[in-house]
Amino acid sequence: TMRELVFSGLSLPVFSAVFVMVRYGFDMRKISAGKAYAIIQILSAVVVVLITLVVRQTIEQLENAGVCTVYGIKNKETVIPKEILNEDCELMSELKSFSERLYIHSVAVGRMSEGVAKKMGYDSALAKAGGMYHEIGRIKKDEFEDFVKMTAEKYDFCNALTGLIIQNYRKKPENKETAVVMLSDSIVSMVDYFEKNTDKTMPAKEKIIEGIFLNRLKKGNLSECDISDDELKKLKKVYENIM
Repeated sequence: TMRELVFSGLSLPVFSAVFVMVRYGFDMRKISAGKAYAIIQILSAVVVVLITLVVRQTIEQLENAGVCTVYGIKNKETVIPKEILNEDCELMSELKSFSERLYIHSVAVGRMSEGVAKKMGYDSALAKAGGMYHEIGRIKKDEFEDFVKMTAEKYDFCNALTGLIIQNYRKKPENKETAVVMLSDSIVSMVDYFEKNTDKTMPAKEKIIEGIFLNRLKKGNLSECDISDDELKKLKKVYENIM
């Protein structure tokens, strides 16, 4: 990260200075006599640090522009606009005006998806945004996908977020973040069902999660998102802890 790079950069000139003192046996007279060498050593370290920072910043700008991928920095294909992650933003307010119930549900799915993605090491911003807007197309339910694409253009959604919402709608996740949103949606919906139907006893959370996972596997919903059996086991445990 840039922070690690800065700390390393600050350390390098210090290490160079120590190296010079060790080379001259901490004899200040010898160090003074060889001050040209000492200055060159320390300045060289400073120059290396400055060049590294400039190169790192240049590469980040190129990646954000989608020109190259070196460090794995998010580019314009995956970066999530910060403003749409605010639960009170304009788009969420539009969803709330359409349906208070759907707004509450979407906020819950977004929060759960974010928490699970963080624990699993997935893209938590993408998972949160996907959970928040996975039902946005229902504002125009007869034109779900068209409305999602129109909304994506209006609010500058990245391609990954637009794809996630449409994949979730089709119940065919192609990546792990979409799978998390789909599973979170199912779990939140199941809990809502039992909370509204007070005459029914809510099963233990382990049974709810196990049932949802089995159902999704049986329907083949997780066949295209490259989640291993070990990851599925870990996912279940993460959901149990978060739920």
